[in-house]
Amino acid sequence: MRPFVRKEAGLIEPGDLILALKDDVRDKLRRALFGSRRIQEALKPYHAYISRKRVDLPGTTITDKARRIVATMKELDHAVLQAEIHNVKRWITADLAPTDADGYRMPGTARDWARFHLFSRSIGMPDAMAQTYWEAVVLPTRSYRVQEGHGFNQQIVQFVLDPEATALGAGVFSRLPDLWPLVLGAVEAVVSTTVEQRNGRNPNV
Repeated sequence: MRPFVRKEAGLIEPGDLILALKDDVRDKLRRALFGSRRIQEALKPYHAYISRKRVDLPGTTITDKARRIVATMKELDHAVLQAEIHNVKRWITADLAPTDADGYRMPGTARDWARFHLFSRSIGMPDAMAQTYWEAVVLPTRSYRVQEGHGFNQQIVQFVLDPEATALGAGVFSRLPDLWPLVLGAVEAVVSTTVEQRNGRNPNV
C-alpha cells in the first residue's frame, strides 16, 4: 500500500497525519524533480552565452565589468542599487560556478523576472532570448514556496503518491537514496482545523 493518499482539505480532522515538508526536504525534491539531465542540458547554452558575453564586456576585471553593467541597469531603472554589483558579478560568472556531487549547477542569475530582464538588456541579450531562457531554463530550477509554485507542488503531489510512476523513474532513488526516507519522516499530526469562508466561495480549511 502507498503511504500517502489524496484527501480533500475539508475532510481533514484533528489526529489525521499529513505531509508537512520543511524547506530542506522541499529543496532536495526540487533538485530531484527539476535538476534533471534535461534541465542541465538546457542550461548549457545559457551559460555558454554568458561566458561569451563576459569576454566581450568592457572592463579588465570582473568587478569592473559588473560595475559597467549596473550603470546600464541604473539608466534603465533608477531604482537599481549600486550594491547590485555583488549579484551581477555572480551572474556574469554563472558558468564558472562549482557543481555539486551530481554535477548539478544552478543558473546563477536573478531570482525574479524584472531583475533578470534588466540584466539581460544591459548585456545586450535579445528580449526573445531572455524570455526563453527565463521560462524554459531559470524558472524550473527555482525553489518555490507553497504559494509561489503551483506547478512545483503538483509535481511533489504526484511524486509522493506514486514516485516510481513519475517521469523521474528509479533515477531519483539511485541519485538521492535518502530522499524517500526524508519524505516519510515529514509527517505531522493535525492538532486542530479552522474553516474559513471567503467571498462566498466554498469553505477552505
